[in-house]
Amino acid sequence: MQNRKPISLEDVEKAAELVKSHIHRTPLLRLSTAIVDMIREVAAAAHPSQESPALDIRLKCENFQRVGAFKFRGATNAVSGTLSTNPDVKIVATHSSGNHGAALALAAKLSGIQSLIIVPDTAPPNKVEAIRGYNGNVVFSKPAEREETLARVVAEKQTLLGQQAVEVIPPFNHPLVMAGQGTLALEVLEVRVVSSFDTNVEISPF
Repeated sequence: MQNRKPISLEDVEKAAELVKSHIHRTPLLRLSTAIVDMIREVAAAAHPSQESPALDIRLKCENFQRVGAFKFRGATNAVSGTLSTNPDVKIVATHSSGNHGAALALAAKLSGIQSLIIVPDTAPPNKVEAIRGYNGNVVFSKPAEREETLARVVAEKQTLLGQQAVEVIPPFNHPLVMAGQGTLALEVLEVRVVSSFDTNVEISPF
């Protein structure tokens, strides 16, 4: 597993170049006036003494991304970046209850290597089928034992294939994953420049 380190804007820009041929550039859509007015009414009711601000709310629609989630950005950058520094990797592994597992499975498939996904036995069946649909090898575990199961299975594979043959790519807290997810923000910033609109607050899912 790679050492953890802070990421920079340069890391995100490098990730954008690395993943651009694989990801979808998703739209940034303005929320309808009717819904914005409803939000303003709720805010006004909760804080009657404060002036209701003008709102222009836009949504970065990563539900249109491959695998249906922004997680594909980070997984793709992590797999590509890992293979560029260690071409001996044959399997990427992780634990996930859904989106990261599917994203890593697809990224691995596109790169011509295998993926091993530790999935809690409580995961929704459609999430499991999505992982398998991208050729991911699923191993079930108890929810509280995902990391232990991952460590055990990875050790077994490394004994068979060699230490460098298996790379663990966690769902978060990994520099290549974080840089890949950051490409979403770059797209937002590019649209801001072209469309000449400003943002006061940006909210992103984890």
